Amino acid sequence: MGLSYSLDVESLQNMNKLSEVLINYGVNQVFDTTFNGARFKNASGDWDIYPTGEYVIRKGMYINGYFVYVGSYKAYCLDLFGTGNHGYAWDGFIMTLKGYNFNQSPTVIIYDANLNTYFPGLGFGFLPMRMMYEVNCGVIGDANDIADDSSVGLYGLDIYKSIEDYAVIDADRDIKIITCGFQRINPSAESVPTGSDYIGNLYLGRLLAFNSIGNNEINYNAQIFDFSPSDDFMQVTWRANQVNHVDKTFAGNRFSLIMDLDEAIGVIEEVSQAGGVIWSYGGWFAGNSPSTQKLAKTVKVFPRKFTDITCVSQQPYNTLQQADSVWILTGDSSLDVNNDGTIDKTVPHTIACAFPYDDFITGIRATQPPFMNLNPSGATSLSDVTTYRWQLEDTTPSYNLDGSVSVFSSQPYEALDLTPPYVIAGYPETMIALNNVSYDGNTYGSIYSVLGSLLQPSFVMMPYAVQGGSFTTATGIDLPSQWYGKAVQFRTFAVAEENIAKQGTFVIDTGEFTPTSNSIYDYDTGEYIGWVSNYQRYGAFNLENPSAEPSVTTGQLTGSGYGFLGFKTGTGSIAIMFDSGSPYYNNSIIPPTHTIVVRDEGSNLSANVIDTPSSVSRKVINCGWDN
Repeated sequence: MGLSYSLDVESLQNMNKLSEVLINYGVNQVFDTTFNGARFKNASGDWDIYPTGEYVIRKGMYINGYFVYVGSYKAYCLDLFGTGNHGYAWDGFIMTLKGYNFNQSPTVIIYDANLNTYFPGLGFGFLPMRMMYEVNCGVIGDANDIADDSSVGLYGLDIYKSIEDYAVIDADRDIKIITCGFQRINPSAESVPTGSDYIGNLYLGRLLAFNSIGNNEINYNAQIFDFSPSDDFMQVTWRANQVNHVDKTFAGNRFSLIMDLDEAIGVIEEVSQAGGVIWSYGGWFAGNSPSTQKLAKTVKVFPRKFTDITCVSQQPYNTLQQADSVWILTGDSSLDVNNDGTIDKTVPHTIACAFPYDDFITGIRATQPPFMNLNPSGATSLSDVTTYRWQLEDTTPSYNLDGSVSVFSSQPYEALDLTPPYVIAGYPETMIALNNVSYDGNTYGSIYSVLGSLLQPSFVMMPYAVQGGSFTTATGIDLPSQWYGKAVQFRTFAVAEENIAKQGTFVIDTGEFTPTSNSIYDYDTGEYIGWVSNYQRYGAFNLENPSAEPSVTTGQLTGSGYGFLGFKTGTGSIAIMFDSGSPYYNNSIIPPTHTIVVRDEGSNLSANVIDTPSSVSRKVINCGWDN
């Protein structure tokens, strides 16, 4: 890990022309001929999205030799408000950049001397989500607000992990992701209560399918994002299969699996209506969908924003069985509390999700959306328990969670052991960061936790660190005015895993690496790159036998640092760091206890900055590293 004092990208050939490349998506027909205009076209096959070159990158990851980014971009959109009524809007995007040989021919960004402009080259892809078309974003009277709303788009990004992906394996050569975000919604057009302003979006699948190695390049089948219905990618968005939604995108460039978010998302037992079957992963695995009484929309709970996502390889859903490919979504929901057709408030939520990647990629469950079980901090007049809310700690002044939003999540382990002491000694805790928690006119960030497996039908949300609560009393660590990011120390690969990733052999005694015909050499750095199964993993692993399932017991320290990062007015940077395995709930004693190994690193970071270490305006916003 190091500090960057300069963001000079001139050494990366033509990278400073990225905005020009995005603009050229819509203005030059040579690009249309070469790249088929994937997802830039309407149902008739006519180009209708013209990027302006303005974009916000919110998350990026290195995956199997490529960088994958998600965020938002602004575009001029034809017929946005009906035929002949054009307008500007922001949309989400997925972008890829080759992570090696950036400056070698053929380059990632190409200069065309005849046209005196720049175009995408080998290893560059830009995939628009078409949010402003696929869910009605508003009427022409809202045009200025829509044009100015850069908050929409994609926020969360993680690897779509299979059950065996806690280890590095040779067969894992595709680029597979889950990403989430939100978009504007027009209530009168989308069957949601008056006052609804945003709705969540979820996408998952195999983004790029490995094809071959040749000429020191990794070749993927979908290199230029020319999507067709045969591609393995799922869209889960509001009323996606209804008229005037996905059908407004050119048929050849729609994602292959289209699911309705409103029909996919269930709620925990307390928030659902009384009666019926409890919505559970076991029921989903048996092929069921949320019953009418368990659908979130039936009890007037509407998923407003998805802000972060964390996916792990496996997690138990009872004391005998594991679920594959488990992830959690953070964000908030809109509630029509009294069922009068108007949104009354928003509350934070967590959504437990799962869809075994192996089943997904083989098409075994091609007609099913993911398992999604929403836990909102609040209920409605239609709920089984109308007083349901997340638990609150007794503080002075008191606080409430109405209007707050969960913004980040951290899961402790890639895999959990089903055997005791999981059952009898304690539960690992998935940590959730919340913003905008209200205390008598002031707002702070807080930390909540999920006890045990996410896949309990009614998983419990507990306060872990709140302003003026027991955490701040015991540790003296301040909570921030706002969280800006999270810190994740990913586990390090063993030498045997590095050999798989680089497709060669490293000799420890000599320090020499012997490549094979499948090895990729990066001339920019003078190193062979890891491109097979090379991406971030969470928590502990078996160093002596990396291919073995981690023998993790709950509460076991991993040595991996996790944390949430933010800012407090009058104080400056806040960084609350903890061992990923330490936050756990021990129910083997009376009364049960929460424990955590925690450090306050915000003041330490500021103290070690040479320029004005006493500054109270410094923010810490992001951190990721391995050992």
